[in-house]
Amino acid sequence: MPSLPLTTKELFNVLTFLLWYLTADVISLQNQDTGAFSGDHIYAEYDTRFTYCAFQILALVGALDRTNVPLAVEYIHRCRNFDGGFGLAPRSESHAGQIFTCLGALAIVDQLNIEENKSWLDSCGWWLCERQLPLGGLNGRPEKLQDVCYSWWVLSSLKMIGKLSWIKAADAAKFIISAQVTPLVRTYRRTM
Repeated sequence: MPSLPLTTKELFNVLTFLLWYLTADVISLQNQDTGAFSGDHIYAEYDTRFTYCAFQILALVGALDRTNVPLAVEYIHRCRNFDGGFGLAPRSESHAGQIFTCLGALAIVDQLNIEENKSWLDSCGWWLCERQLPLGGLNGRPEKLQDVCYSWWVLSSLKMIGKLSWIKAADAAKFIISAQVTPLVRTYRRTM
């Protein structure tokens, strides 16, 4: 049997160092004044997508306690809008993808389904439900077309807040299935 270039202990030490480095890098992306996370150190673009990703990474490696979670949660709440949705930053347009990242981040740190949030979760649910269009699909923002991608963001968000029953699920499923192209349909279309 060929020998490994590293012993098990050496490999463990390398992986531990890489995990520490990754964790330290993610933690360093948090703005200590606002709580938001940036995607990198060069452009320093802060928005809720990066906060969600940071929470997800840090939760997976058991390092959420090494960052300022309460400040990040405050930032997420500052991104909540009057219409029930969330934007990518404070005072930004509500968007289904951003709602998913905000709800997901709050869920990761056990701050979603808490008593203080009950007042706005219904308005968020209604904003999401209003994304369903007559053909059953869902859009990501008002006045946009329905799309399978946005159907996923909206349905996932509704599931997180326990309001999936608020939409016409059969119509949504019908739209999603209609968007699929099967080999039989492709073959049929080529012969026409």
